[in-house]
Amino acid sequence: MNMKRLLIAITMMLLAVYGAHTTHASTLSATAPQAVVPADGLATVDVRLDSDGATVNALQATVHYDTSMLEFVSAQPDPSFVSLWTEPAHQVGPGVITMSGGKPNGAFLLDVPIAHLTFRPLKEGAAIVSIDTANSGVYQNDGDGTPTPLSVKSVTLALAGPLHVLAQPISLTHPQSTEWYAAKTFVATWTAFKGYEVTFQLSKDQLSNPDGAPDDNVGTTSYPNLSDGTWYFSFRERLIGTPTWGPVSRRTVLVDATSPEPFDVTSTRNQPGGVGLLSFTAHDATSGVVSYLVRITRKPWWNPWDAKVTTVHANGVLALGDMSDIAEIDVTALDRAGNARTERWFGEHPRRNQLIFMGSLLIGAAVLAGLLLAVVLFTRRITRTPTRSTR
Repeated sequence: MNMKRLLIAITMMLLAVYGAHTTHASTLSATAPQAVVPADGLATVDVRLDSDGATVNALQATVHYDTSMLEFVSAQPDPSFVSLWTEPAHQVGPGVITMSGGKPNGAFLLDVPIAHLTFRPLKEGAAIVSIDTANSGVYQNDGDGTPTPLSVKSVTLALAGPLHVLAQPISLTHPQSTEWYAAKTFVATWTAFKGYEVTFQLSKDQLSNPDGAPDDNVGTTSYPNLSDGTWYFSFRERLIGTPTWGPVSRRTVLVDATSPEPFDVTSTRNQPGGVGLLSFTAHDATSGVVSYLVRITRKPWWNPWDAKVTTVHANGVLALGDMSDIAEIDVTALDRAGNARTERWFGEHPRRNQLIFMGSLLIGAAVLAGLLLAVVLFTRRITRTPTRSTR
């Protein structure tokens, strides 16, 4: 009797042990190769299956994601297990992706990938991608398609931010990359995005890139006392904690703070007493001369105060017509950065006109001095006049 009870106990123990080893719980998991997703990158989520030693031949999975955080981009099946898809992974509604398929004769699986899902982050924060237990299942290769017990695992993605396009530095001192500026200090500004670091440099080498050492990401930098010529400001950024810098953003900085070189102004006549021509050519080594402004002062020699002034634009040659009453001409050469150089021509009778010019200045100074002296004498006379007392 005791022997019979012992055999029954052993049998029940073996059945319990056997039963424990033949109860398999499959696991469908959502995993991410990169848990931290750059704001301008893409997030990859793998759907994986572990059959816990059971031979399985079919599955279906429903995946949920937060549409306020992620945008579904694509799904790529993995051939590791499923060879026959009845429903390839695809989006069936907002935030819902489904898939189903199997493998003839089945297999037991140890955490193998089923599909690769790609998402685009929409904003900064945590985004959960999960498996819906109620609408997912894994089925044994036992002829009856018996479902295995199922456990699921979700994944949380850390979406870096804030989202932004590649920072594009701008400059208030040199706004256009194709225009010359007289400012010798270049100031660049950009949006300093949280969670990003930057590296930048200013160089005359067009192909030179920043050295990769992070610079202060405060949204601005300046370079004073630049020499004339063409400069190149290059700029890169990356998510803090990642090894790779983003693409180079490069802008040209054109600096010309030097006036055009001194130049001569000459006159000729096509014939004695005929039309006069004024000629002038200025040079600017950096940006080049772009225009001339000519100021013509005409005054009769017998009445130098009766001046008539006209201003015209010219391009190296100017027809003057009658030149007899021209007292002086100021020719201003302008380069592309707005720097100016002015040369004066004192007409066909330079000595006379220079004397008239100096005489006018002297007469004007004398008149002004006389007026000042009169005011001073008048003021003193008033202050010295005694006042009569009254009784």
